[in-house]
Amino acid sequence: MKEIKFPIANVSIKNWDKNEDYLLYVLDSPYIFTPKETFYGKYLSNHSFVDSNGNVFKITGRIFTNRVRKILRFIPGFYKAELVFEQTGETMDREEIRNHIVRQLEKLDDYEHKAEWIRTVKNATTIEGIISGDN
Repeated sequence: MKEIKFPIANVSIKNWDKNEDYLLYVLDSPYIFTPKETFYGKYLSNHSFVDSNGNVFKITGRIFTNRVRKILRFIPGFYKAELVFEQTGETMDREEIRNHIVRQLEKLDDYEHKAEWIRTVKNATTIEGIISGDN
């Protein structure tokens, strides 16, 4: 199995919600720290993500890092689960990923840094830079 290279971006949701935080659509590690089932179901479960190498993976589940964390998940900051990824065999090239991210960013409400952010993504030379918004 290919190893996932983080950060990764959600490519299942074609219309990112302008009222949501961009970071809901980008993950920088295989761990989640919220026990909320609605979050897992809406943003992660059975969603496809493209990694920094252009490989597409699907989230098929989550594993609790240990039993104590699962039992005491009601304590703020205590929950931690590792996402389970499955290879889809699909890939996306740099321009497909760039176009996807730019389309999503263009839908966001105008704010002070939006144009700069889009410019950064358009000028990024790597897939990692496109997903993270860094050059």
